[in-house]
Amino acid sequence: MYLSRFAFIAALAMLTGTGLACQCFTDGKPDDARTKTCCREQDGTFIKPGQCQVSSISEHLKEFRACCGGHSDCDFPSEE
Repeated sequence: MYLSRFAFIAALAMLTGTGLACQCFTDGKPDDARTKTCCREQDGTFIKPGQCQVSSISEHLKEFRACCGGHSDCDFPSEE
């Protein structure tokens, strides 16, 4: 339990330290329309051009990535 929380906090710290936004990708290219849709589905804050603010979806990174078809630049901690 505590290890999961620590992993989540560590992952969030890395994401916010290296990048403040998440994007969806299609065929290796940023997909602004899909990013906007997935961001809204997670009640996130869409930042132009084509990015979703990490802090607004930090508890929903897994769902965001799934919405992106598994192709996102934001990762989520594994639940081991």
